Amino acid sequence: DAADAAAATDGGGGAAAGAFGANKAIEATALMARANDADREVQLTLENRFKSRQEEEISAGTSKVVETKELVIAILKALPIYDDDKNQPHTLPALLAAGKKYAKANSNTVLAGNIKTVTENLEQLDASGAVSAEDNYASLLREIALEIANRAAVREQQQRELKRLRAALAALREHQDFLNEQIEQYQAYVQDCRAKQMALSQGGGKKKKKRN
Repeated sequence: DAADAAAATDGGGGAAAGAFGANKAIEATALMARANDADREVQLTLENRFKSRQEEEISAGTSKVVETKELVIAILKALPIYDDDKNQPHTLPALLAAGKKYAKANSNTVLAGNIKTVTENLEQLDASGAVSAEDNYASLLREIALEIANRAAVREQQQRELKRLRAALAALREHQDFLNEQIEQYQAYVQDCRAKQMALSQGGGKKKKKRN
C-alpha cells in the first residue's frame, strides 16, 4: 500500500510538472515567434519545384504534423499577449478556443480557417498516435518551442554573416573610391604633362623662327 501511494504521488507530481511545462511552453513559444518576426529583415517567397515529390516521400502523418506546427505558430502570432497571466491560454486547446473567439470578434477569416485546420489535424493525429490529447498536446508545444528556438539561432547566424558581408562590401567600396581618386589624379598629371610638353614645343618653334 505504501508503495502504491508513493507511485501515485510520483505520478501526480509528474503530471503537475508536465502541466507547468506546457504553460510555460506556450508563453515562450508565442514570445519567440513574435521576436523572430521583429528580427526578420527580408523575406523572400520561393517556389519549391520539388514540393510534390517531397510530399510523396514524406508520410502523410509527418506532413500533417509539420503543417499543424506551422499553423500553430501562425495562430500564436495572430493572437494578442495578455498582461494578465490568468487570461493567457496555457494549453493548446485553450489557445484554439481563445483564437476562435478572437477571430470571430475581429472577423478574421484566415485565423478562423487556421484554427479549424489545426483542430481537424489534431483529431487525426491523436487517433494515429502521433500526438496525445491526454497531456493537452504539451509535447507538441514543446517541439514547436524548440523549432522556433532553432530558427532563431539560424537567423542570428545569418544576421552575423550578413553583417560581415556588409562590412566587406563597405571596405570594397572604400577601396574602389580610393582607386577612382588615384585614377583621377593620374589623368590630371598626364594632362598637365601634355600641356607642358605642348607649351615647350610651341616655345621652341617660335625661337627658331626669330633666329631665322
